[in-house]
Amino acid sequence: MSFKPISQTLLDTGTVEVTVNSDLSSAWTITGEGETPEKWSCKLDVNNVYTTLPWENEDEVKNMEKDLRSNPNFWKPYKTAAEQKVIDTPFEATMVREKRGQLLDKYEWTVNSPDLTDDKKAEWKTYRQALRDLPDQSGFPWEADGMTWPTKPTS
Repeated sequence: MSFKPISQTLLDTGTVEVTVNSDLSSAWTITGEGETPEKWSCKLDVNNVYTTLPWENEDEVKNMEKDLRSNPNFWKPYKTAAEQKVIDTPFEATMVREKRGQLLDKYEWTVNSPDLTDDKKAEWKTYRQALRDLPDQSGFPWEADGMTWPTKPTS
C-alpha cells in the first residue's frame, strides 16, 4: 500500500497533540486546518528512536516534537480506532491462535495420563475442546468484543 508523504506545510503549521503513556510510549497526531483537515499520526515506542535507550521522562518524549516536525518518515495517515482494528485483526488472530496452540501442547499430557481420574480427563478434554473452538466464538480474536478464554481445570 502506498501513500503520498505528509507535506512539509502540514509539518510546519499543523496542530500537534501527544499522549504519553505511563510506560513513556507515545501517540502523536498532527492536524491541518480547514473544513476537512488532513490528519496524520505517529507512534513512538518506550525507547528513544535515536539512542534506543528508554525514555527518561515525559518531557524528554515531548521534546521530540521538533524532530517529528522535521522528518516526514515518522508520520502515517491517521486511522480511526475502527480502521486500525480492521488492520490489526489478522495479526491479533494469529497471536491468539499461537497462544491457543501453546496451551493445547502444554496440556496434551492430560489426554492419556494414568495419574488423572476419568472425571479429570473429561474436564481437560472439555477445556482443550474449548481452546480449539476459540475461533468460532463471537468477538474472536478480541477479548474486548466478547471472546473469552476457557477456564483451565483445577488440579
